[in-house]
Amino acid sequence: MTLNERDETSIESEHSMLGNELERRQLVSIFKQDVEQILNKPKDYSKGQYSSIWRPLVQELEILQAYKEQKSILYVFSDLKENHPNWFSVYKNNDLKLIKDSPEKVRDLFLKESMGIERHNPNIEVLVVYQPSTTHQDSDFLMFSELYASIFKELGIRISFTSKI
Repeated sequence: MTLNERDETSIESEHSMLGNELERRQLVSIFKQDVEQILNKPKDYSKGQYSSIWRPLVQELEILQAYKEQKSILYVFSDLKENHPNWFSVYKNNDLKLIKDSPEKVRDLFLKESMGIERHNPNIEVLVVYQPSTTHQDSDFLMFSELYASIFKELGIRISFTSKI
């Protein structure tokens, strides 16, 4: 079992000259309320034993790439610490040593798990949101964000990192 949850909201794009401004304002207001509700939703961390980040992220990207004409931003609220017991886990000493000593090997391992993602999709952006609270968390996140930046550069998909939205 994994801890990852999927929450989704969207709003269709519309040309300002062809739409009804009052209806659009109402749709935007509903969209903002949906986003606020997702962000404030209580989390239950007692449900799972590990948290795989990469494979669920790949699944979401595969879903988003089906909407070829629609711009999408995938928000990932995570410290990016992959913890899959049968694949890769930063909580295994060998895997942690590998990411520190040979990040390109870990990048290649992650890329191998992303075969279903179309390369160079300009309509998808990934935004990772995480606020470290200790210097150790901050240095770990820097290492993992560099790994993810190199993976996404290879995939040709924009990724950025922030501590708040």
